[in-house]
Amino acid sequence: MSTRGFIGYKKNGIIKGWYNHNDSYYSYVGLKVLEKFNNNSSIILDNFFTKNLKLYDDEKFYENHKKVFSLNWKTDSIKLEVYNDFLDDGLDCEYGYVFNLDEDIVEVYRGGFKIEQYNGQQGYSGYYTHNTFNITRKNIENVKKIFNKIKINNNSTRYWERDFLEI
Repeated sequence: MSTRGFIGYKKNGIIKGWYNHNDSYYSYVGLKVLEKFNNNSSIILDNFFTKNLKLYDDEKFYENHKKVFSLNWKTDSIKLEVYNDFLDDGLDCEYGYVFNLDEDIVEVYRGGFKIEQYNGQQGYSGYYTHNTFNITRKNIENVKKIFNKIKINNNSTRYWERDFLEI
C-alpha cells in the first residue's frame, strides 16, 4: 500500500516541493528527513534546496524522488518533478515534510482532517492538511525516538495527531 507524501522546502514564506509515492510515514521517510536535517547545517540545506535542487513541470523527472535521500546534499544535484499543490490535498497527502529555511526547522504535516485549523490547507476533497508539529535542532533527538516507536496502521482513519488537534 502506498503512503503518499510531500517533501519540500519553504523560503521567503513560499513552499515548493515534490510528491513522494511510497513510505512517507514517520518511521521511514520521516527518519530520512531527520537525518538530513540533523547532518546538514542551515547553510547546506539552503544551498541544496535553492541551488542544487531543480524542480521542473516535467514527468521525466518523477522517478528521481526515489533518489533524493541517497544523495550527498552538500555536493550533489538533482532534478525533480514539481508538485507544490500536493501538500494542499488533505485527502491524498498523508504526510508532509517541509524544510523551513526561513526558521531552520522542519514542519511536519498530516492530511485527513475534517476541520479547519489556523494553518490548515483545504484540499480538493474538502479535507485539510495541517502542520501538526515542528522539528527543531533542539528537539530532534526526542522526535527521532518517537518516529522509531510509531507503528503506522494504514487501515486506520484515526491517528494521534488528529486525536490531539480535534479535541
